[in-house]
Amino acid sequence: MELSTAWLITIAVIIGIYFTMGTVTFVVYAYDKRKSENSEYRVSELILHSLELAFGWFGALLAQHVVHHKNKKIPYQIVFWIIGSLHLVFWYFCLKRFVYLIAGQSYAYLEK
Repeated sequence: MELSTAWLITIAVIIGIYFTMGTVTFVVYAYDKRKSENSEYRVSELILHSLELAFGWFGALLAQHVVHHKNKKIPYQIVFWIIGSLHLVFWYFCLKRFVYLIAGQSYAYLEK
């Protein structure tokens, strides 16, 4: 089976969405960190987790290390890493299919 152009476009779009949402999430984390330092109104954790779930997890991970925000709060970290695990599962299945397409095997072979 030949690697389809549609599949390559799909992967490129997914990576683009991850990059865009990661950037948005990073900026929101930095904004929330600045607000917390000034004792001002904060971005809710529900919004931060929603951004992580909406393809912004890698941006959140980077923000936690760069701006040192939300990286010590254990209950927050538990939810954060559960969301990260969901992203890893998603990428596992995407890349598994991609590898089989590159190897010239049909996706139906995976389902046996």
